[in-house]
Amino acid sequence: MCRYVDMFVPPDDGAERKWLVFHGNTELLVPKDGVSGLVGEDIARACGVEEEQGAFLGTFDGEPVWVGFADSADEAPEGMSFVRLREFIGTMDETEHALAGRAWQILHWRITHRFCGVCGGPLRHKEDERALQCPACGNLVYPRISPAVITAVTRNGRLLLAHNHRFPPDMYSLIAGYVEVGETLEEAVRREIREEVGIEVKNIRYFGSQPWPYPSGLMLGFTAEHASGEVVEDGDEIEHADWFAPDSMPVFPRPGSISRELIDDFLANAGVTE
Repeated sequence: MCRYVDMFVPPDDGAERKWLVFHGNTELLVPKDGVSGLVGEDIARACGVEEEQGAFLGTFDGEPVWVGFADSADEAPEGMSFVRLREFIGTMDETEHALAGRAWQILHWRITHRFCGVCGGPLRHKEDERALQCPACGNLVYPRISPAVITAVTRNGRLLLAHNHRFPPDMYSLIAGYVEVGETLEEAVRREIREEVGIEVKNIRYFGSQPWPYPSGLMLGFTAEHASGEVVEDGDEIEHADWFAPDSMPVFPRPGSISRELIDDFLANAGVTE
């Protein structure tokens, strides 16, 4: 049975509503003794969440689920706290974490698209699809998805990893960046790697994808091989980059992200298991 069912109109069957409540920048309300983000209507109301400012997501385990923003809550209710959604990668139930990520993307879209960009009129929820529509001019607005590429580049059995200035100290990961207008995904891979570390790559292959709700990304993973050039950090985003052997890896992302999946794939192909 599918735990989450996407719906546009809430069922009128009297079922108890569940809420995902956010505050600030992707801070999800969770109990201090657990990692489930689904809370009852009483807790959502206590946080100042109002239905007309929220969004209906569908049903989860047969219960209708809404997402809302705790606009008036300076502090979480007793026994609960607001925690950044990214902190739950790899720890929260995978299906529920995916639902929370989807919820934040939809909520962020609703908050940032209240008025029509054509005529300025207020947008209204469209009941037959995930869209907002202007009653005055008919303009339709769909949730924005921003594609980004992330690539595991290898050279003579070593993996290219980089430390971005936004990372925690000693953390390294793969080269990534957003796709620009008019680019293919492969062109974006080549450009991002060239811009950030100054090398050229070849044999680009698709690996997999992951929704990245911070706030509206879609990460598309690739593998590639070094073609030419030596690593030269851009000095802007990338502070340090180097080639790492499987037995001398630095600190890298924890499980749950596609960057970790790509790194684990590299290690597995090298015969390294954790």
